[in-house]
Amino acid sequence: MVSKQAPFDGIGFEGHFKQLAFLTPPEELYSRLERFAALGKDLAITELEVAVPDPKDEKQAALQADYTRDLLTVFLSHPKIVEVSFWAIWEPEARKTSSALFRADGTAKPNGQATIDLLRKQWWTDLTGKTDNEGKFNTRAFLGKYELTVTSAAKTKTLSADLSPEARAIVVKLE
Repeated sequence: MVSKQAPFDGIGFEGHFKQLAFLTPPEELYSRLERFAALGKDLAITELEVAVPDPKDEKQAALQADYTRDLLTVFLSHPKIVEVSFWAIWEPEARKTSSALFRADGTAKPNGQATIDLLRKQWWTDLTGKTDNEGKFNTRAFLGKYELTVTSAAKTKTLSADLSPEARAIVVKLE
């Protein structure tokens, strides 16, 4: 398709992981992503599910949570991945699979808690800092939408910013 200049924006991969004995090692998954990334298109993981035969079995639930965490880490660390979507978030949506992140009562299963821990704890940027003598503040942050509050003396300004891979410096003027 690329050599024929077909008009497509990206490549999607269904993410069904259902065989505990055959879980693809994270390093191999990254290598596979690299192969397709070489085509120069955005990549997406669709229908991500890690199913186990018996989610009530503690060992299986722990493996499911660990592998979900590892998959998200691999996928979201790759620079060409622009989207990861889950097959089922809530048990009633899961249709005969144990892959849902939340039980019917809304509580997080171990794989759901692993996902929350990554997104809201490990990959969450919440910081406070001071500018240097030139009025600049530099930091590293995860990509996403931010609310910035800038205060100087008695003046405060709050604004929204979207940190993307192409992000440029954000200039805030307090007037």
